[in-house]
Amino acid sequence: MNRIPSPYSNSARLTHRLFYFILLVGPFPGWASASAHWLPVSLFGIIPLPALAAPRARWALQAGDVHA
Repeated sequence: MNRIPSPYSNSARLTHRLFYFILLVGPFPGWASASAHWLPVSLFGIIPLPALAAPRARWALQAGDVHA
């Protein structure tokens, strides 16, 4: 049975974890940016979510750049 060489296996494992990290953490900068722009945010269009940042918060506006 052929095994995948360790560097490829480690690279695949790291990439897999990074994708999940981006999927789980990625929405929060967008949510913060929407809050900073006074845009309402809701979960599936049904449940309204509270603002994650104050209006015009500098860090939240920059988080929108990270989200995009």
